[in-house]
Amino acid sequence: MANDFESLMGLGQKLLGFRVANQSLHASNIANLATSNFKAKEISFKAELDKALKKGEEIFNSMENDNPWKLDVKIKNSNAELNSRGNNVKLDQELSDMTQNAMQYLATVKIISKQLALQRYASTGA
Repeated sequence: MANDFESLMGLGQKLLGFRVANQSLHASNIANLATSNFKAKEISFKAELDKALKKGEEIFNSMENDNPWKLDVKIKNSNAELNSRGNNVKLDQELSDMTQNAMQYLATVKIISKQLALQRYASTGA
């Protein structure tokens, strides 16, 4: 049980770190909205997260790995169309992505909080 809990907390910590990095990247893109030839950046970790979650059953059934939630963050240039200044930052898209990211951050915090409350209840009965 402790290993399952530690593994879940490790995943939560990673996810929160990714959300913070993603928010910072969107803020950087917005800050460079008027910069000529600036290419918006994106963090690509959805594929890695999907892979890790797919392996979830194996991980929880066999807790041999010290860090089962290894997720790689890849920062890449956005493929969005360039404007006349050679910039491809789309303000409305960046703001939308930041809002979605913030909601996912809060959902992750809530899940971690519930897991901690469950763990406290399991260990103390209160």
